[in-house]
Amino acid sequence: MLHRSRCQRLAERWSQIAQIDLGTDSDGHSTIQLDNATLRFVQEEDGRGEGLGGIDVATVDRDGVLAAARTRDCYVNDSQVALAGLRVNLVDAS
Repeated sequence: MLHRSRCQRLAERWSQIAQIDLGTDSDGHSTIQLDNATLRFVQEEDGRGEGLGGIDVATVDRDGVLAAARTRDCYVNDSQVALAGLRVNLVDAS
């Protein structure tokens, strides 16, 4: 039997609860497609354990978001801000 990671087991459990089939993104992460969002399950790397660690937000005004983040001491880098410990990954809107 193949070993499933904690991350994979968590994704499978969320899939069962939501009654939505698991998908896979281009990087091989398990995903659940919702009506207006995609849940992506990745291995935690910061020692916090399981839980919501980050979200991707599509933005048409990255510079404005980053400027606001800097004034509030939430700036991390040009692609991410932090809000109360949550990583907000800035993704350019298509």
